[in-house]
Amino acid sequence: MLSPDLYKRLLRGEKLAAELPPLRAGHRRYITVSGVKSIPTKHPNFDRVPWLFRVSGYELREELLDEYPGLESLRDFQSEVVGEDHLEATVERLAGQAVTLQSASIVDAPW
Repeated sequence: MLSPDLYKRLLRGEKLAAELPPLRAGHRRYITVSGVKSIPTKHPNFDRVPWLFRVSGYELREELLDEYPGLESLRDFQSEVVGEDHLEATVERLAGQAVTLQSASIVDAPW
């Protein structure tokens, strides 16, 4: 599911996403993954702190895709921060299926 190239993209700050079949008519459903650290990038120990990953799943009304939706616009929003060892299992659990992640800009995931 997560190729070495995609993993490197996460570590460079790129968000990954996959579009899923929606649960409601007139909606779009997504799963997103982004890399996070618990300290600022200028902190002297930044490189030694392990990466964590925020995995989020949500559904959004189609008419809001061209807007800047806030958290209150997302339906069934779920988000977890996990370590590398739980990343793939968490993505599959929140998505409810195996997914193929790619750059969020390609998928056009708005949030």
